[in-house]
Amino acid sequence: MVEYLDGETLEDYIYRRGPLSLEEARVVLAPIFDAVKAMHRMHLIHTDIYPRHIRFVSHGNELVPVLFSLYASRHFDERGLPEWDMPAMICREGYAPPEQYEAIDHFAPQVDIYALGALMVFVLSGKHLPDSRTLTEEQIRQTLPAMLPETVVSAIIHALQPEANNRTTLVSNLREDLMEFYGSKKPSVDDRRHVLHAKNNKVISDGEEAADEDTPVGTSDIAISWPLVGFVVICLAVLVAIMVYF
Repeated sequence: MVEYLDGETLEDYIYRRGPLSLEEARVVLAPIFDAVKAMHRMHLIHTDIYPRHIRFVSHGNELVPVLFSLYASRHFDERGLPEWDMPAMICREGYAPPEQYEAIDHFAPQVDIYALGALMVFVLSGKHLPDSRTLTEEQIRQTLPAMLPETVVSAIIHALQPEANNRTTLVSNLREDLMEFYGSKKPSVDDRRHVLHAKNNKVISDGEEAADEDTPVGTSDIAISWPLVGFVVICLAVLVAIMVYF
């Protein structure tokens, strides 16, 4: 039994309105990156990330992109070994890396990293890549928009390396490579709300929140008024001095 998700798929959305800009792609894919990172922290790999497995689900007055279809996910123990015998994996053309066409007997997050790279190509170009076993760097460059910054192109190519050992290994590393894609500026209020709603949706099997690796648990986004803090400290100091004097 799984939750029924009713909404337009990312593939249908792109076909209907056309490729996304870098900023639009950042907002749409940020919750998906969070979901995949959360899965990897639990030693899970999705193995079937592609545009038809992402839906825009209503959450209040907003549409939130949600990654679903976990039936193909693979579970591994702390040693990186499979927790049970696994059936043959689904290999989605254009999104499955070369090694996925063979048996994967250890925890390999690079499988999902490849799919995320292919997903970025799709949302920025509106086109699916060909089979990973024949894909070339020239084909990737020809598929991506001509005016795309080279830093973004290089980051995507790094995520789409045919050899797993040469590929980006972690979602956080991919984000670092995509500095211009994610930008150095802080997200707008709308962006934060969008990501927050996506995190609160059940994007992973046990409903855990997809928190950022660099954010300590229990932190919040509360703005601190330092002048007010200073005023309170001074008042307390004066009060203590009066008590001591009398």
